[in-house]
Amino acid sequence: MNKQALAFFSMFTLVLMLSIYYVSLEPLPIESQKNQVETVMLMMKNQNDEQRELLILDLKSQLASTTISEVKKVEILSKIDHVENNKKLEDKILEVFINKSIKSVVFVDDNIISINVFEIEESSKKAEEIMNDIYKLIPSNHTIEVIFS
Repeated sequence: MNKQALAFFSMFTLVLMLSIYYVSLEPLPIESQKNQVETVMLMMKNQNDEQRELLILDLKSQLASTTISEVKKVEILSKIDHVENNKKLEDKILEVFINKSIKSVVFVDDNIISINVFEIEESSKKAEEIMNDIYKLIPSNHTIEVIFS
């Protein structure tokens, strides 16, 4: 649980730092802004993937231990399955955004779905539309967090 909280905190910190960075920048030409947005999106996606891979590697190394009990093995396998299911859910949500031409990065951690939307138009109507699209895809016990970047 602490690793997941640390991963979520790391992502939140990255988004906060990037937001502060963008506020402090001078306006750039539109083409340059598009390139920067895509670079940030790629960095965030890579960070999410790296954190997920590190977590799975850690869990697999625990699984390889010879002193681990059968109950603990089942628990670790369940955690690995949970992480992989979160990745599948992220991909499913991203597919919806790609079909709607919405630039975004999605991160699923436990029951929280963080969606970083890279759109010029920031409105509660847009956030509501995004959330309604996502509620159709997710289990009812998940919470959606929409962040406009």
